[in-house]
Amino acid sequence: MFKISSTSLRPRGVCFIPFIFVAIFFLQYYFRTFDDNRLTSWESVFRFADFRHVLLLLCLGMIAALPLARLLSLRRHRPILLFVFSYGLGMLFWNEPELILDASRYFTQAKHLELSGPVFFLQEWGREIFAWTDMPVLPFVYGLIFRLFGESRLYIQIFTTFCFAMTTVLTCLIGRKLWDEETGFYAGMLMLGIPYLFSQVPLMLVDVPLMFLFMLSVYLFILALERGGLMIPAAAVSFCITFFTKYSALLMLSEILVIFGIYVMKADGVSRSKSPARYRVTRGVLVFLLSGALIGLIWSLKSGVFFSQIKLLRDYQGPGLRRWGESFVSTLLFQIHPGVTLAALFSVLVAIRKWNIRYIAVCWLPLLVAAMQIMRIRYIIPVFPLFSLMAAYGLMQIRQGEVRRYIVSGIVISSVIVSVFAYRPFLNAISSVNLKQAGEFLNTVSGPAAEVFTVYAEDSPAGPAVTVPLLDLFAGKSLVYRDTVAADLNSGDIRISPLRFTWEYSNPRYYARPESGFHQKDADHGLQKDPLVIITGRRDEVIPDHLEKLVKEYRNVRVFDKDENEFEFKTFVRVYYE
Repeated sequence: MFKISSTSLRPRGVCFIPFIFVAIFFLQYYFRTFDDNRLTSWESVFRFADFRHVLLLLCLGMIAALPLARLLSLRRHRPILLFVFSYGLGMLFWNEPELILDASRYFTQAKHLELSGPVFFLQEWGREIFAWTDMPVLPFVYGLIFRLFGESRLYIQIFTTFCFAMTTVLTCLIGRKLWDEETGFYAGMLMLGIPYLFSQVPLMLVDVPLMFLFMLSVYLFILALERGGLMIPAAAVSFCITFFTKYSALLMLSEILVIFGIYVMKADGVSRSKSPARYRVTRGVLVFLLSGALIGLIWSLKSGVFFSQIKLLRDYQGPGLRRWGESFVSTLLFQIHPGVTLAALFSVLVAIRKWNIRYIAVCWLPLLVAAMQIMRIRYIIPVFPLFSLMAAYGLMQIRQGEVRRYIVSGIVISSVIVSVFAYRPFLNAISSVNLKQAGEFLNTVSGPAAEVFTVYAEDSPAGPAVTVPLLDLFAGKSLVYRDTVAADLNSGDIRISPLRFTWEYSNPRYYARPESGFHQKDADHGLQKDPLVIITGRRDEVIPDHLEKLVKEYRNVRVFDKDENEFEFKTFVRVYYE
């Protein structure tokens, strides 16, 4: 009933598929007002991108999909192909700015570890180190990267892109375990059919690394059930690390219980492990006990911080999700290529008809997300690999190999073209790019330090102090800053604001003025004034009198004032220098 016959899709039928992809793009563009994504909605993106330009590239891309489809027919080294291809695509987005203010928290926590060491980080995380609702694993990893290799965003991007590329590989390996190598490979490729993901790869956030850690936990657990031995402690440690990456990881790890249930069932064909069911039960229980002990030990060391975070999540974050959500229409038909979504929905019908028990392992979390109405795309990024596995299972019902491969390559190329030539120009026009460009410019100006002031109106949607770490991420100089904005944290608007943390955040002591003073002595030119940076919320912001007097001492000014005219919170930067 659900099989597509081999006679209905002959090789010449491939010729009609490009027109289907072009028609899908037309429909997405025509109905773009239904995309309510908070970052990369098609309505916003195509105010910057030229529709005709993208359409032409898409038509050319459909020709390029033919050699890519042939490349997909290669049987050897598929995981390596996936890694190299996905890593290369992720690198295309390394030039985008930090798009989400949450990055300021992760950078600040990481810099504490860089400057004061891991022991200080573990002792002061949640006390002197502002933790909000963050878990410690990724800030700790980012801090180690800074401490070992230097404070450069490039090293963070190398790591996050590695996480993205390895997730496609793990998706392939898990698909091979559940079904076969072909299904797993297609699933890994279909991960590249999610345009939204590319925008998240280079960011200093936790979502893409969490996706990797979650899939690593799933894969190691499968190996632990099948092989035992060292895979048992490896899976337990992986669970623990994933758990302390983000609170939503607890929901994601419910996937492990589903896989455990599938692997201990005795029905023929349900589990491919050749070991007896009692061994798999013992191995699974050992993983749960060991990971539970590790989690419990770490939790006990910081229980006060964790419980206060849970209270904040319950009282603020939970109700807020209902106000800040994005529709499933946006996520499934715009931010994920519709071809992936249609194949995933079709796979549900196929699995029901075949009563494929293993399919529960990949559909559990997507169905749970739908049932719980989790409608914030950033929070469901770890579910995307499972959704790709669903789609790959659906596409495998097409018997004609040429058609399957061309559909997969068409989805990937369509998504890449939209991401690179529509999303990327828009993301590089967001006003936060001014912080990136100003930081890079500071690196070309003499002086080891720079003094930073923030000037924002009273009706600013976010506390301005969070812009300083985002500037610091790109600047190689020491920054000096003193908070000048006080907010009423009991204000009703602030308490329910999606940017509430920006008002509760205050910059660490390492941004304080050094005792030696701000001006640096130059042997040849006497007193050398270090650059002065003013961050404003409006392009024409009037600066206070005391700043007006300071800037008159400088001979040059460089203004960074890009504005996408989409988001309420803006960052414009003026750099004054000698």
